[in-house]
Amino acid sequence: MVRKGIVALIVLLALAAGGFFLLRRQARSASSPPEPLRQARVVRGDLIITINASGNIAPAERRDLSFALPGTVADLPVEVGDAVKAGDLLARLKTDELERAVAQAEINLRSARLKLEKLTAPPDETEVQEAEAAVHEAWAAYQTAKANLNLVQNSPEVGDAVRAARTKVDATFRVYQNLQARYDEGTFHDEDRLNEAHDAYLNALGELERAKQKADLELQKAQNEVTRTWDAYVSAKNKLERLKAGPDERDVEAAQLEVQAAELSLEKAKADLEAATL
Repeated sequence: MVRKGIVALIVLLALAAGGFFLLRRQARSASSPPEPLRQARVVRGDLIITINASGNIAPAERRDLSFALPGTVADLPVEVGDAVKAGDLLARLKTDELERAVAQAEINLRSARLKLEKLTAPPDETEVQEAEAAVHEAWAAYQTAKANLNLVQNSPEVGDAVRAARTKVDATFRVYQNLQARYDEGTFHDEDRLNEAHDAYLNALGELERAKQKADLELQKAQNEVTRTWDAYVSAKNKLERLKAGPDERDVEAAQLEVQAAELSLEKAKADLEAATL
């Protein structure tokens, strides 16, 4: 019971002290004058705050740059730490060979386009007339060659030469054969004369062979001329037919593919040249 009375007494003393301090503060507030109000213009702006701190600075974004093709660096206008913006030149390779490649690709493309244009162009009237004249000339040459072959085959000169050579062979052979028979019988003893007859016979054989070869050569030459002029006529006729019919579809397609390939080569050459600059 005594302990409970002590606790109640402490609580009453605390309440009394709190009330005393509260009444005293209110009395001070009533006796002191009010603080004056301050006016200020509100403006919009950046609030600059400086913070002192320690740490490591890291870039917001990092990119590694490299050339897409091998080469020798010719220009390096920036250094480490320089400020750059989009479109600034960072490095450039030597471009002599790349520029030549672009020029050559342009030439190849121009050539392919000209070939296609020539192939698909309508036939020129003058060219058609020239082709027709070539056909007539080739046919006339063929007819001349055929007539010449007929002359060679029935030439009296060629035939007479062969016949004369063959007659001489027969005559010299009979002389040699007669002397040889007499020599074998023992009624003829002139060996030199026998050898001369034998040589005459051999010479006659040689003349006959040469006459036949000459005749065969002239005949072969005439036959070859007939073949050559016929081939020339066929070629001229085919050329005229192609001119009138226009280009073959496969030739046109091949020429178009050449143009496309040349265009791709030019695009690649230009891309390589652009890739030489960062």
